[in-house]
Amino acid sequence: NPYVISHWVHLVRLSEIVNGISEPMDSVQGAPYASNVVAKDIFFSTYKNNSNKVYQCYFVVTDNITIPEGVHYMPIGGAQVNVTDANNENVTLAYFGGNFTGRYDGQTAKINLGNSLKEAHALDYVGLFGVVKGRIINGTTYWATIDNVLVSATEINGNNYVGSLIAKAEQYVYIDNTATPYQNTAKVTGSSHVGGVVGYVGLGTQMFGTYINKGTVMATGQYAGGIIGRLMAGAGRQGTGTGANNYYFGEPNNDKTLSLENQGIIDATDCNYVGGIIGGLTANEGEYSGVTTVLTVNYVRNTASVWGGNYVGGWFGEVGTNIAVHVINGVVDTFEHVVAKGIFALQTQTLVIY
Repeated sequence: NPYVISHWVHLVRLSEIVNGISEPMDSVQGAPYASNVVAKDIFFSTYKNNSNKVYQCYFVVTDNITIPEGVHYMPIGGAQVNVTDANNENVTLAYFGGNFTGRYDGQTAKINLGNSLKEAHALDYVGLFGVVKGRIINGTTYWATIDNVLVSATEINGNNYVGSLIAKAEQYVYIDNTATPYQNTAKVTGSSHVGGVVGYVGLGTQMFGTYINKGTVMATGQYAGGIIGRLMAGAGRQGTGTGANNYYFGEPNNDKTLSLENQGIIDATDCNYVGGIIGGLTANEGEYSGVTTVLTVNYVRNTASVWGGNYVGGWFGEVGTNIAVHVINGVVDTFEHVVAKGIFALQTQTLVIY
């Protein structure tokens, strides 16, 4: 049975436990708490217990939730914590919590963060979710799933990895908002890997649904986009057989497609790799340097100005080696400005518009 989230206290409690600030309850879904598993990384997560069984915790949001004014919300996974030191001075402790590795169904209920993330400038991994990460256990992939979530906020401020929905979808994350479009209206500000929706998309992560950014996105480092800050090669579904070195992100699946639209100004004059939709489509190094990633977008549109440093584009700031982009229904608007202090979009592969 799923764990029901129907009140802001439940959401804050979930965040505290995933980040290791509070101890877990004795059991979840009938899965006993295994004492040899680190609390911050198992509760509300995927873990393997002593009976060689894998439990994946499941959460369902049943009501609209508003974080009250004055409550400083801690992102679910990967957060840093403000503490008081021996001199009774407030300092930031570089404490990185556990990752969210479970299943979360928002059921289109709206999470209103208000100003609860407005003062998180110095923190990494800032959003409703901080770090989300699926796992492979005994050869089986256990996806961390984020379904049908709606988020509203006034401002979301962070350092590295910032997005209104997910700051960092590190690996094997399944994001699905096909039930209703996801719209960000918050001003999202950070240094590097900053997106109106997701800051960073990594290995094996899949994404379906319609995502619209209406908020201003501001960044000063590298990789900023209206929807996604940076998407790495190796994101998506891995091919099979002779196509095992190919990964497919946004590929239509059982009538599920991916649509991306930006209506918010991208104000990142001192940032490199800046795009109205995605800041960087980046080829991975090392193990995944030889793979080809195919990004398929059913609909893409940017209607807002894009300001950046080097590598700036109306849709994509960077399209790296071994990245192929297929746009089925693309609308190329005449934006008021696409301005680069240095070099315009870096594109080493062909952009195909059907």
